[in-house]
Amino acid sequence: MYICIVRRVWAGIIFSLIYAQGSATQPVPYTLADRDRLIKVESDVAALKEQIADLKAQITTTNARIDRLENRIDEIARQDENRFWVLAGLIGTLMALILWDRRQTLRPMERKIAELQSDSEKLHSLIRSLQEYARTHEELRHILQRYGLI
Repeated sequence: MYICIVRRVWAGIIFSLIYAQGSATQPVPYTLADRDRLIKVESDVAALKEQIADLKAQITTTNARIDRLENRIDEIARQDENRFWVLAGLIGTLMALILWDRRQTLRPMERKIAELQSDSEKLHSLIRSLQEYARTHEELRHILQRYGLI
């Protein structure tokens, strides 16, 4: 048993000498320059995180402004549509008023024209009767000729 322990101790010493010799020849994986670079990268990452947070806040406020503008544009569109329909209604009312007024204006004129036509027919029949009477009466024929009725 003593030999077993000695063998293990010698094996441990040899193994540690081999391991120590192999690790002494390998370069150190982490230097002070690496540490400084890592600190700088960490500070840059922190600054980028701040900038990203600021950009997110700006995007949020910009989205809110866009929403307000969209609502305003929708309101203006509704107002324009309402104005269009009001204007269309006014134009329709004006056209109806013009047609009604024209009919109201034309009715007295139509009556007057009918009266004038009736009077004209009476005058024509009177002139024809005078022309027939003038065939037998010389004096009336001269008077009608003077006024161009014969």
